[in-house]
Amino acid sequence: METGTVEGVFSDKRFALKVATSRFGNSLQSLIPSLRSAVLKAGGVKLIFGSPSRGLFDIVGPELARKSDYVVNLFVDQHVETVRAEEAIFAGLNLVNMLVV
Repeated sequence: METGTVEGVFSDKRFALKVATSRFGNSLQSLIPSLRSAVLKAGGVKLIFGSPSRGLFDIVGPELARKSDYVVNLFVDQHVETVRAEEAIFAGLNLVNMLVV
């Protein structure tokens, strides 16, 4: 695995499930049943976030959906261009916690 690269993030085999976050992703509500099942079956979950200046579709391109198992919009009605990193991380970890309980 090439560490520190975009390709390395997606080719890392230590995590069975890769969940990308994007404002262009599928609504969380529509994915809950499928995502819960996938999280419970997975040996590990990797949450992948973009940066404040570039979202994952800007960084990875249209193949983001192919490189990750899910592309989730954590803030469907956010009404802002970007969400602060600490808010996105908290929401993503909260999501995983909610799915495994």
